[in-house]
This record gives sequence, structure tokens and C-alpha cells, in this order.
Amino acid sequence: MGVRSNNILVLIGFILFVFSTEADAQWLKRSRKKNPTPTVQRVIPETIVDQKVEVSLDTIIQNDTIADLKRLQLTKSTLNLAVLLPFRKDLVPFKDRMFIDSISGDSIVIPDSQIDTLSLNRLMEIRRDMRVALEFYEGLTYALDSLSKMGVSVFLKTYDTELSTAIVDTIFSKDSVFPEAVIGPLSPRVFRSFVNANEVDSIPILAPLMSPEEGLKGQVYFGVPDESEMREDMINYALSQYRGERVFVVADNGHQAIVEKIKSTFIEAEQIPLYKNVSLESVQNFRDTIIDTIIPNWTFLETKNAALGASVSSILSGIESEPVKSMRMFSTTPSSIYTEEETDPIHLSNLEFSYPEVYGLPSEDFVDRFFNDRGYVPEVITARAFDLSFDFLLRLVVEKTDEVVRPQAYSASSLDYRPFGKDDFQNVWYRLAKFSNLEITQIDPEVPAEQIKPWRRISEHWFCDYLFETEKQLRPEAYKLLEAELIEKAELDGIEEYSIENEDSCELYLLLRDYPLEEELLTNSNRFFK
Repeated sequence: MGVRSNNILVLIGFILFVFSTEADAQWLKRSRKKNPTPTVQRVIPETIVDQKVEVSLDTIIQNDTIADLKRLQLTKSTLNLAVLLPFRKDLVPFKDRMFIDSISGDSIVIPDSQIDTLSLNRLMEIRRDMRVALEFYEGLTYALDSLSKMGVSVFLKTYDTELSTAIVDTIFSKDSVFPEAVIGPLSPRVFRSFVNANEVDSIPILAPLMSPEEGLKGQVYFGVPDESEMREDMINYALSQYRGERVFVVADNGHQAIVEKIKSTFIEAEQIPLYKNVSLESVQNFRDTIIDTIIPNWTFLETKNAALGASVSSILSGIESEPVKSMRMFSTTPSSIYTEEETDPIHLSNLEFSYPEVYGLPSEDFVDRFFNDRGYVPEVITARAFDLSFDFLLRLVVEKTDEVVRPQAYSASSLDYRPFGKDDFQNVWYRLAKFSNLEITQIDPEVPAEQIKPWRRISEHWFCDYLFETEKQLRPEAYKLLEAELIEKAELDGIEEYSIENEDSCELYLLLRDYPLEEELLTNSNRFFK
């Protein structure tokens, strides 16, 4: 959603202007064009019973579920916030090779003429961490705008983690006053190092992209539910749909543990090897010899790599489009890659793709309001950042948030924090969702598998069909001669419209198997039909 290359302007602006300042959303304004590629038509949310949905014009919040937080009385009108994101200023290319030690001072001005924008454009295409940092920052500042309209002023200080544990371990060493709240770092590895190395025991910290972990300092709000629980639910759902399909597993190096879980559930599941962790090792072999043409096929795709997700879903969708093959795709790994622009939603819809969803596409109302305010279409990560940041900060400035138990619904997702350990909280909201007809809907476990992707009707002679098709591939020249001979015989018998497909496949297989190719026997071939 949006033009990725425009993020370069944001990064340049981030280098050019004040890096430590009160949040000002206006500096992020720029023009974007809407994505012309196919997009999901709509997201169908989980049904909320006996509740009327109203939309606030001021804060873009669905009041049916946010009322518990929004209606609580404010106990603070100001908040000092630190945000730690991997902007990767250490990778920004400069024309004269100048090296910047730090831009954490009050201000720094670097002429944009010294930035190699062409190289930066290429860098942004391959550096997901830089894109995510910028998109997250956009959503965060939009949340600050919404809080400002409610009477809460948030003073923001931004730090570039550079994805370095060495940097975050001493990131507050030059600050005389610690912040009242922290958002980030995004990387779980860097986040663990940050909380263990800094005096943050009494500071609320939002871990946006982490599942709950024990033993971390601070009052941590984990934004991602327990992945093991989501995986278990997804596997149980797939098992309830299983009718004997042939099962394959595609997993990158970071998700090998789940492969064994799937194999222990589906005993005959086969893992497909990858080439450099970005595509199938042998696409032709997988498509032509491994995929079953009689029994429907399932593939579990376990990755958070956008390139791999786009590649595999494209290949599987092509297989599903073949007339004699059936393919359905699952994932037990929650990820935003399936709602980002790299992956074609048409492919996912063709595959009836099912997965655990923590957050999806932003609502049309949010997109319209964001576009009107900022002048460009928000990315999926931007909407998620708005949801997480707004909810987290609102909980810190209202009273009695421990009594809020209902899920809070925002632009692209719901949040439902429950106590975890002594001082922490974990978001427990997720749903099992699927792509179908360019819509994302919540999975109904009561819908039988036959209604989602029915098996092909198999003829009484299915085994002969299989043998005949195999023999055709092994002896194409003999098949052409046999077909020509059958057509000639039909003409002699006065049959005007003849098709070899009307013949009995068992008889055809025997004829083709024994059909001689020797020149001297061709003249005697009529004996097969006497």
C-alpha cells in the first residue's frame, strides 16, 4: 500500500532535521500513489455481539470496544516517551564517503546533496528493517496526534538502535532524566539486551513485535500473542479439515522446529528443500513429479521472509490453476508478509490460505482519514504501530486500566492485554483467518473442508487414468501414432466426431504399453483392433 521509494524522503528528512525533539507529524508529509496491483477487497472482522459500532471523527477509534479506555478519566496530561527504532543511519550512503559517528545530539544538519539517493533507493528495497522503522514511526506519530486531540501531550525523543546491542546497552547513558515510557526496540534480540543493560525496572516498555518472555526487566507490554498457542490452534484446525490430502512443508532456517511438529501430526508430510532460503530448490521437479494429480495437496509455509512468502505462494497458485491438480496453503507462523505488497492476494485467495492473524489490513475509514491528514496511504505496519502505540500510551495516562478486560479494537487489529508474570502484560488477541475471493475472513471451524476445497471427482477407472497418463509421458511418440491410428479407424467406421478421451482408459493403457515402434510392425498394427 503506497510507494516504497517515497520512504527515502522520510529517511533523508530524518537525517536533515532535529533527531531529538517533541513529536511533530508534519515533517513526515509526502505524496504517495495508491498501489495499482491487486489488493484485498475488504477485511471481515470478528463479529461482536450486541454492540453498536460507531466511529469517532477525532481519534479514529471504534467506540464499541474502546469505550472502556477512552471513557476513563485522564490522570496525566503530559508524558515523556523514548522510541528506539532501527533507522540504520550507519548504512546511509554518502557521495563523499563521509562517516557520521552519531546524530543523537539536539540537531544536525547534513546537506541532502551529500546523500547518494540512488544507492539509498536500492538499499531501501532490500533492507526490511529500515522500511519497518520508518513505517512504524509514521504510525506512532499519528497516534501522538490522536492523543493530542484528547488533551495528552507526548514529548518524544527518538533513538536509532542500528540493530546493535552495543548501542542500546548504553543508549541512556548521556541522558540526565530517564523517560516515563519506552517503545521498542523492535528486534527481540536487541530488546532483550536493552532491558537487561539499562535501569528500566520501573518503566513501562512496549515490545511491539515480541511474544511474551519471562525474566525481562521493566513493565513490559508484549504486542504479539504466544506463538506456540497460535501454532497449536492452527494445526488443530488443519487436522479437523484433513481427509487424507498429501502434505508438504516449506520452512526457512528460522522455523525448522515447527517442521517436526507438523510431521508428528501429519505422519506422511514431506519437507521441500529451499534454494538459499528464498525459493524452492527445484520448482519443476516439485510441480511435475512430486505434486499428486489424484489426491489434493496441502503445503504449510513457515516463514517471516517476504521474498520467500511471495515466491512460494506464486508457485503454489500456479499449481492450483492446473486442471488436474489441487493445492491449499496453510501457515502456523503469524506474520504481516501476507498483507504486504510483495505477496499477491490473488495467489493467496486461489490457495484458500489459512493462517493465525494478529493484525491485518487497516480499515477503510482509517485509510481515508490517514490519507486526508497525511496525503498518502498508510502501510500495514503503520496501522499496526498506530494501534499499539495509541493503546499503550492511553493505558499510561488513564485511571484503573487494570479493570479493562475487553479487547480494544483499533484501525487494523484488536488488543487484549492480560497479566503475564509479576509486572508484565501480554496481548492474547488473535484469530484464525483465511483468504478467499480477495477477502480476509475469520475461519469458521464448523465449515467442512469439502465446502472450502472439494476433492476432484475420481472415476471408477482412476488407476487406469493414472497409468495411461504416466505411459503418455514415457512414450509420447507411441501415443501420437496410436492416436492417429485410432482416428483413422474411426473414420473407416464412419464416425465423424471422434475423441480418444472417450475410449476406456484401461484399454488405452494396455494398447499404449504394448504398442511397438519398430518399423516392420507398424503395418500390422490393425491387429490390435480385431
